[in-house]
Amino acid sequence: MRCERCSEQVHKIDICGQCGRKICHNCIKSSRKDKHGKRRVICKDLSLIHISEPTRPLYISYAVF
Repeated sequence: MRCERCSEQVHKIDICGQCGRKICHNCIKSSRKDKHGKRRVICKDLSLIHISEPTRPLYISYAVF
């Protein structure tokens, strides 16, 4: 499989929660497991630096619920 951000060929990919692209481990900016055990990730894309405040705690691992 190939990463859609850096075009590197990798064995395991994750899907970005903001843009929906398939990304490799090197392109992950932040990740977190939700209460159902699914892994949420955000890519390092520059257009996604300013994430809206309501969705930001979903992806930051130190957020307290």
